[in-house]
Amino acid sequence: MPRVVKHTAESDSDYSVKGSDEERRGRGGGGGAPSNLNKDDISRMVSDVVLYCLVTDQRKALIKRSDIVKQCNLGKGLSKVEVDRVMDQVERHFMDTFGLRLQEKEDRRGVFMLVNTISEAAGQGNIQWSDTETAQMGITFAILGLVFMSGGRVTDETLLRFVRNLGLVGEEGRGRKGEQGVGVELEVSQMFDGDIKRFVNDTLVSKQQYLRRTRVVEVEGEQYEYSWGERAEAEVKKSTVLKFVCELYGCRPRMFAEQFDIVKQEEGEEALESDEEEEQG
Repeated sequence: MPRVVKHTAESDSDYSVKGSDEERRGRGGGGGAPSNLNKDDISRMVSDVVLYCLVTDQRKALIKRSDIVKQCNLGKGLSKVEVDRVMDQVERHFMDTFGLRLQEKEDRRGVFMLVNTISEAAGQGNIQWSDTETAQMGITFAILGLVFMSGGRVTDETLLRFVRNLGLVGEEGRGRKGEQGVGVELEVSQMFDGDIKRFVNDTLVSKQQYLRRTRVVEVEGEQYEYSWGERAEAEVKKSTVLKFVCELYGCRPRMFAEQFDIVKQEEGEEALESDEEEEQG
């Protein structure tokens, strides 16, 4: 399931830079000019960047390198090589300390997102979620499951029908906060900012990148399709989705041949071996 990893500012306060003085002075592809930064300078900048990224990631927003340079004062007298050196240390710190990967988007150079690399089982019991966070993670996982089990794409009409069946959208197709006659509990509606469709398009598509929304050009009128976004591809295992669906239906993963083959190709057949063996036993 997609997980929002919570952090506190104290996590970075005593960060120490790894590597030798020679590394800090001389790293960089073409052997650029020696760095004027000392260990304390780099440590302070790394801490500033880590904190900025963690705060930004609380909203699962994209992180722009230009914003990092501006907000963390990396542009004042630093060369590109020196900024790259700081960012390298930031990436290492995220992975070693938080189990997060600072991943650059494939289609937007200089734009990053923090991707969780810790398995759900390993992190279980360490974090307490609010009701809103639990609800939002639940619907995100459910929609990703719908997309995966539907061949990788669903239309906006199919998605709307799905969330309506879950009781998140009223008969008129709306779910705004406090609106009368739409059949959605106010408390439930507020968990998704008052409008589940806006939550899907603004949050899951635009901000968090769990979903990708593309317009269908082969049909008349305005119609869209949803598929897994870049964050989902990097963070969510398809084997987890398939296992969850199989638990609901009480069947073996091989019953869904197309999805089973995708998981086997991307993660290896061993990703589902334990489930297959339990069924056979």
